[in-house]
Parts: sequence; structure tokens; C-alpha cells
Amino acid sequence: MIETIHYGWWFGLAFLMLAIVAISAFDFLLWLGIAGVITGIISLVWPDMDWKIQLAYFSVFSLITLILWWKFWRNPVVTDKPNLNQRGAHYVGRLFTTHEAIVNGVGKIHVDDTMWKVRCDDCEAGTKIKVVGVEGTILLAELT
Repeated sequence: MIETIHYGWWFGLAFLMLAIVAISAFDFLLWLGIAGVITGIISLVWPDMDWKIQLAYFSVFSLITLILWWKFWRNPVVTDKPNLNQRGAHYVGRLFTTHEAIVNGVGKIHVDDTMWKVRCDDCEAGTKIKVVGVEGTILLAELT
């Protein structure tokens, strides 16, 4: 059966992949579908082509289309607010006062309406610190 592969198989494969793209989030299948169309066109032009060569063409065109997608069309969203959903990143560079003493490098600070865990050098409650980074939900700070 595999030795009877012809252009119809490739067009069918391409249609199946494009249908999956239409109903799901597997966008990369679009590019494999395009590779299937290209392979189908080549096997339509050269109908005596061996199935192994057709499969090699499909593999090569799949790699090429996926690489082109990765380099040119997979644009990340550019925004003027890159830290929009990274709440802790908004606090980097700001000065705060410790809410409690920082002991063994860990304490808490009051930021707006929330208590944040902070990692900093040991200090007493009421000390001014500057947030220099974020590690998950822990603010990294240094004494000012």
C-alpha cells in the first residue's frame, strides 16, 4: 500500500493538517500541510517517483517551512508594556520600607495593598530597601 502513494495522498494529508489547524491550536501543522501540498504538486508532475523520495521531499519541505515560520512569522507581540502580567517586575527599582525585620535573608515588605516576601541582607523593621529583581513571587532587594 505504501508503494502506491501518489499526489492524492499528499493533498489528503495536507487537507487533514489544515483541518486540524482550523479546529485546534496546533498552528505548526499549517506548515506541514503546506509541505504536503508542495510534495503533492511535485508527485503530480512526476508521477513515477518512488515513495521514499516523496517522503524525503515531504521531510525536507517540512523542515524548510517550519524553519521559515520560526525565523520570520513567529513574531512575538511587541508592546509598550512588556511587564504587564508580571506584577513583581513593576516594583524593580522602587524603594520600600521593610514591614518586619529581615532575618536569615528573608522578610516582608508592604507594597501597595499586598505583603510581599523579600530576600535581602538582614536588617531591622523600618529599614529602606531597593528592589533589584524578582524571583517568582519573591522580590530581591538590597539595602539603601
